[in-house]
Amino acid sequence: MARRGSLEQIFETQIDLLATTLQPNSLRGYRRAVKSFLRYLEANHAHLGKLASLLRDPHILGWLHHLCDQHPLLAKELACCTCCPCGACSTTWLTAANIASRKD
Repeated sequence: MARRGSLEQIFETQIDLLATTLQPNSLRGYRRAVKSFLRYLEANHAHLGKLASLLRDPHILGWLHHLCDQHPLLAKELACCTCCPCGACSTTWLTAANIASRKD
C-alpha cells in the first residue's frame, strides 16, 4: 500500500503542476485516469516497486488492453492496430503520446 501511495502522490503532484493551465473537467479526467491506472497496477503488477520500473510494455499497454476489455466502445473508438496486445489502440494516438515508437 505504501508503494501505491507513493505512485499516487507522484502522479497527483504532476497533475497539480498542470492545474493552472487545465480546465476543471480536464483535471477530473486526469485524476480518473490516474486512479484507474493505479488500480490496474495494484491488481496486476503488485510487484512494481518504484516509478522507474514502470515500462510501456507490460504496464501501460496492459492497462490500455484492460480498458478496452472493460469498455468495448472505447476499443472501437481507438480503432485497430498491431501495437497493442488487444489490437484496439490507434497507432496515431499512441505515437503522438510517444508510446508506440519508443523501445524500452
